[in-house]
Amino acid sequence: MRCYQVRALIAFESLAMSLAAMLAAAVPVIVGGLACAFVSYAALGSFVVKWPIFAMIIGATISWSALFLILLIPALAPLRDGPSTPLREQGL
Repeated sequence: MRCYQVRALIAFESLAMSLAAMLAAAVPVIVGGLACAFVSYAALGSFVVKWPIFAMIIGATISWSALFLILLIPALAPLRDGPSTPLREQGL
């Protein structure tokens, strides 16, 4: 595979892992928010919930960036050196 293909593969893999983590983290936030909304509506007659959408987007972006770097850093040296370096080290 070419260098840009490996980087694209790592980018999509880290994006998928980040989205999965975001969805798993969103479930308790949604359940707690809905419970708070229904209780506040029953007690006050109006919904008193502020959804942290912007914070979730920022968290997803930071999570994706961190996962991308964690997966890319070990692959940088082999991508830079190319396939000939391991063959030269083996003496072939």
